[in-house]
Amino acid sequence: MQKINSAYLDIHVDTKNNRIFFPVKDHNDAELHYKLHTDTMPTVMEFKSTFVPEQFRNQGIGSQLVEKGMRLAKANQYGVKATCPFVEHYLGQHPEFQPMRAELT
Repeated sequence: MQKINSAYLDIHVDTKNNRIFFPVKDHNDAELHYKLHTDTMPTVMEFKSTFVPEQFRNQGIGSQLVEKGMRLAKANQYGVKATCPFVEHYLGQHPEFQPMRAELT
């Protein structure tokens, strides 16, 4: 297993493809996919799926992707909805983000 120091990840936001990602050389990117629901008030950022290549799992990369997504949502005053189990677990561990939770109708 390769080691990556997740504290120093260069995480990118790709608004065209609705993803937050960390490029991994010679592997699929680690990424968090989202969907913006602009027909709600406030806009809701739905976190749909998280992927980290197997050899890089359990190093905090997924948590850093979610953290970036939550900070992005907060900066834009979006509500958040977690349909991804990993993101739901993360939110359960971070009560500071609970007020941002929103439902989709």
